[in-house]
Amino acid sequence: MRCVRIRFSKTGRMIYISHLDINRLMTRAVRRAKLPMWYTEGFNPHPYIAFALPLSLGQSSECEYMDIRIEGDMTNAQVEESLRAVMPEDIGVVSVADPVFSPNEIVSAKYGVTLDFENSDEAENFYYSAMALLDGNELVAEKNG
Repeated sequence: MRCVRIRFSKTGRMIYISHLDINRLMTRAVRRAKLPMWYTEGFNPHPYIAFALPLSLGQSSECEYMDIRIEGDMTNAQVEESLRAVMPEDIGVVSVADPVFSPNEIVSAKYGVTLDFENSDEAENFYYSAMALLDGNELVAEKNG
């Protein structure tokens, strides 16, 4: 048995699929791909699948990770090819590799945000408001409910 790290993208209409639904989707995909999965032991065996960090609903990503455990001598390229053949539209397999770190060791994520403005005045107003916010001594956030 060995662990394989799969990097996948979630774009298009799939941004509205929740993390739990992605988990079910990937479980079905590995079954459809007929990968030689390692199953947990016990009363209700299921394939070992672990996700690094959940993505917020409505967000797209080109860099999501999940680990699976497989048995046998299937190469990473064969795993990638088998998964690509069964993935739904807007869920893409970017790469398959041996993991360097355990999923438990991943404690943060880096996100990029793109802001689109109607015109340059709106962008400039946002810039100066953001700079004033950063120059302040405190940032107060009010939580309702």
